[in-house]
Amino acid sequence: MLLFQLINSNFASGISLKKSAQNLIEFVFIFPLVFFLVMAIFELSMFYRTVHAVQSVAHQVAAKAATQIITSNMTSTSIGNSSFNVAAQSALDTVISKKGALGSLDFSTFTVSTDNNFGSAPYKLYTIKSTRTINTTSGSQPLVTLWVDCSNPMEEGIKVQLQYYYVTIVFAAEVPLPNGDVMTILPKNIAISSTKTQQYNQN
Repeated sequence: MLLFQLINSNFASGISLKKSAQNLIEFVFIFPLVFFLVMAIFELSMFYRTVHAVQSVAHQVAAKAATQIITSNMTSTSIGNSSFNVAAQSALDTVISKKGALGSLDFSTFTVSTDNNFGSAPYKLYTIKSTRTINTTSGSQPLVTLWVDCSNPMEEGIKVQLQYYYVTIVFAAEVPLPNGDVMTILPKNIAISSTKTQQYNQN
């Protein structure tokens, strides 16, 4: 009888050890998958939050810029100058004030250029780029680019487009190729551009 109980006890202990080992193996295989899915959901939610923020900020920028009255003496191409285009300046000030909504990277200084194919100052297209840059697959790019089209504010209003680079928090996938090149599957920095937003002066 004692021998029978001892055999049963050893048999039960063996089953218990097997179950523990099986649970450990399942945990080792399942935990990384669950962790990956959680991080993927987090990354995706942050990305779409930024997409929405870029579009929202672009609408606010256009609305603010459209309230400004542009006069013909605003021909300066220096940001902050009293003769700089007030619509472009207002648009830039709005972007800077909303930078917390776009992401955690700081940007505060910008350069401006104009396109001679879009009229003459102040009625032309202003391209405003942050001096802070991001490394991308196509080279160094400004973190923020703002286009403000003031070429025909009376008839077409102010047109604005905003581009911001989203920096992936968790995922960036690259595969090395035999020839030494790298194939990018998911870039670390992703350009998010708003639609072209048009607003008219309601005053």
